[in-house]
Amino acid sequence: MKTIDKSILLAAKIAAKTRDNNNILSNVQIKSNEIIATESHYLLKIKKWNGFDVEEFPTFDKTPLHSNIPEKGILINAKDILKKLKFEKSQTLPILETAVILNKEKTAEFLTTDLETNTKIELKKSEGIYPDVTKVFPDKDSEHKTITFFADFLIELLQAFKGGNVSFKVFDRCILIEDDNESKEGLLVVKS
Repeated sequence: MKTIDKSILLAAKIAAKTRDNNNILSNVQIKSNEIIATESHYLLKIKKWNGFDVEEFPTFDKTPLHSNIPEKGILINAKDILKKLKFEKSQTLPILETAVILNKEKTAEFLTTDLETNTKIELKKSEGIYPDVTKVFPDKDSEHKTITFFADFLIELLQAFKGGNVSFKVFDRCILIEDDNESKEGLLVVKS
């Protein structure tokens, strides 16, 4: 297994929007190969992240690390993740922005490093069965149209619609974005 990176915080932000903290969706599901979060309207599945092999993670007490995440994954409350899990910021040393997850009986330990010491953050695991999100994602082999554009541009364009709902209408050469009351429109031109 690889270490987990700060993309877990993106997943936690989505799950933390769940109003009922006792709802199973208020958790982030962590598996050995993916992180899943939803608040019932948005769904995020992270399948690749900037991690390292667990064996490469620096430990200072020379304890060998073995990440033992079960196949079904573990559930951690999103608000606990956001409140307690912190990563060092580094453009040049990505290992500072990662953590090893050690699965315990009732908790999960997140081990981070600043290259001088290790910090253990212990978070209580939640009980329950997370929804099977594989049924929600469409079959990638079914008929569809692929539209590729620079994500930063879309984020910048969507800032104009902040605070409201938007609809996407896909045409042959463009995508029209409108807000609910049609007071704003945006256009993404598709390269052919």
